Amino acid sequence: MLALTHPFSERQTMIEERKNTTFEIRVSEGKAGTDPESPDWEVAELENGRVVDNSDIYDNLTYAEAQQIAGMWTKKKEEAEAEGAVS
Repeated sequence: MLALTHPFSERQTMIEERKNTTFEIRVSEGKAGTDPESPDWEVAELENGRVVDNSDIYDNLTYAEAQQIAGMWTKKKEEAEAEGAVS
């Protein structure tokens, strides 16, 4: 008896890694974070929930500055994703 097998019948796995990038506003290490006007805040770029590159952390910010930077980065990310979806 001849058995025919489909080329995908063996367990083949295709893995597509998607980077989930988020931006987190947090209190810098060693800072109190009790005054939003104090430069106690930082914005960190997280890839899949963790900092990959320490140069992606901007610190010595007031809370308002941190919000502005996180908002700007989020907008740029969304624009880049929209351009990628159109292409």
